[in-house]
Amino acid sequence: MSFDKIHEVVEVESFDKLPTAYAPYLGIMNLREVPIPILDMFYVLDETSKDNLDKLESRNMRIVVCETLGKLVGIVACHSIKMYEFEDRSITPTTFAAGKVKNEYVVGIIEHEQGYIFMLNIETVLDELDSSSFQSIKANGQDYLGKRALVVEDSKLYRKKLTIFLEKIGFDVILANDGVSGLERLKSDSSFDIIFTDIEMPLMNGIEMIRKVKGMSDASKIPVLFHSSISNEQLMNQIVEEELGVYITKFDEEVITAKLKEQL
Repeated sequence: MSFDKIHEVVEVESFDKLPTAYAPYLGIMNLREVPIPILDMFYVLDETSKDNLDKLESRNMRIVVCETLGKLVGIVACHSIKMYEFEDRSITPTTFAAGKVKNEYVVGIIEHEQGYIFMLNIETVLDELDSSSFQSIKANGQDYLGKRALVVEDSKLYRKKLTIFLEKIGFDVILANDGVSGLERLKSDSSFDIIFTDIEMPLMNGIEMIRKVKGMSDASKIPVLFHSSISNEQLMNQIVEEELGVYITKFDEEVITAKLKEQL
């Protein structure tokens, strides 16, 4: 999980517990008058870990508060927290699962101090917990029949959601897993009407990729929609100032529809 998604780390003595029926949510804490749901990632990654709360109640807990998909969620940290900063090119994409961790959750792997760090996609976890995640896609019609979209996204979940949505409104969708493969695709075929790209990706992030695309004579004029779960004003301003494209928070069907009408 990236630094941009971390809102803050707080230590709490207690929080309001939720019944076990709400698992993997442990409870709700009050953060400056804002109710924050607390997620037990150990339960998410290994459902046999159902007694974590009892172990945690004997001492103060550190909660990593994350801001993603326009919402705040707290994650219980059972051990000391270490934060590392890595360049995108040092992150290797991976498609295999780590033990009981689903491969959809693991979006990258980093070699570090004679070991490996697995990058988990918190958006995939939260979206999977929402049983209505795919029911919200109501688009129909063929407004963009014959048009082509390049979707550059490392999350399997969001590649699927964008593909379903775009194909329903007529697009022919081509997929790329990261900025490097997206750039190579555009070098070999620039006949796209729109580019959808994530920002955080292994090997090459979306901003770096689009900077290179803007220097390509054949692809420089293709409209770009950056879709990201990060609510980062600095990134938004950077994209606007460099005229790289339009920034939206993924996944919001109504916003995407409106931006498509503006761009096309």
